[in-house]
Amino acid sequence: MSFETPPPSDATNEPVPPTPPGVPTPPPVPTPPMTPPPPPSTPPPPFGGPPGYGGPPSFGYGAGQPPNNYLVWAILTTILCCLPLGVVSIVFSTQVNSKWAMGDAQGALKASNNARNFAIASAVAALVIGVVWFFFLILTVAESGSSSTTSL
Repeated sequence: MSFETPPPSDATNEPVPPTPPGVPTPPPVPTPPMTPPPPPSTPPPPFGGPPGYGGPPSFGYGAGQPPNNYLVWAILTTILCCLPLGVVSIVFSTQVNSKWAMGDAQGALKASNNARNFAIASAVAALVIGVVWFFFLILTVAESGSSSTTSL
């Protein structure tokens, strides 16, 4: 039995005959080892952070600067002016930085505006109460002075 070597195929799908007995089979072609994929170009986001959103946006306050929280004004108007409105102003002013840190820039800006508005309302309420009290004091003194002179 004679075996002829087939001519090299030109990318045809012709079957290759089996190797005759007694002829050593060529060793299998080694496949290259699997390599892991390259690491990503950007590091993964920190734990708890939203993926791919980055830091909080700036609204004209500068890169990464939260809006003013008006905490000093809130405390001063609470102590010196109207207590109920000042307390509300303190509550809103303490929400500004925490909302900004969570990435809620709109909420931080709204809380900042509310803190400012309640601090102003507290100061205006104190002025109105002071003016009304002053006129009440003037009227009381004038009435007590006029009644004491007429009773003589």
